[in-house]
Amino acid sequence: MIYFDNAATTRQHEEVTARMGQVASSCFGNPSALHHLGLEAEKCLREARKSLAKSAGVSEKELYFTGSGTESDNIAVFGAAAAGRRRGKHVICSAVEHPAVLEPCRALAEQGFRVDFLPVDGQGGIDLKALEALLSEETILVSLMAVNNELGTVEPLAEAGRLIRAKSKALFHTDAVQAFGKIALEPGRWNADLMSLCAHKLHGPRGVAALWIRAGVALPAIVRGGGQE
Repeated sequence: MIYFDNAATTRQHEEVTARMGQVASSCFGNPSALHHLGLEAEKCLREARKSLAKSAGVSEKELYFTGSGTESDNIAVFGAAAAGRRRGKHVICSAVEHPAVLEPCRALAEQGFRVDFLPVDGQGGIDLKALEALLSEETILVSLMAVNNELGTVEPLAEAGRLIRAKSKALFHTDAVQAFGKIALEPGRWNADLMSLCAHKLHGPRGVAALWIRAGVALPAIVRGGGQE
């Protein structure tokens, strides 16, 4: 078989499978526990977070593991909306976002938020002039993907980030699931506050993803009762 669907998901690398089996059999303790097995599990988790932080160019203290890219996007969108709703109720996302962003934004619209879907050109590139015109003091969140999952378009996040900083106090989220491992992730240069990542797009396991939250950004918990992430 010749496989052409890597943009949807990749085959898990043999080294990843071997490492997962090793951890499952030898580091199966609760990483929040204080006994030996718990401390060993915590060490494995810490090593994984450190490795991911290095490859993503961020601080390991700013990374939170999630169960999927969709969960990461949802936490970012709903969390930013909840954090900023006292200041404003205006949200912007591009018209070509992944459903993991589009559907939460549509849900916010049903809850009374004003949501603008930023137009794109024939190549799927966002309209920066339209973004500038939409931004205001009422804008609390802008979500723009780094690389489009259908077309492969690399969006001008640095230029968009500069506009967002200059024209609003909005949090800037980027879905970097398709970008990770293909282009350099530069959330600092992008002026991003939130960034979603996923493992199965680059030969990692399904059911493993992460949300980067810039230091100083506080989001209310979406899932309550487990404080480990």
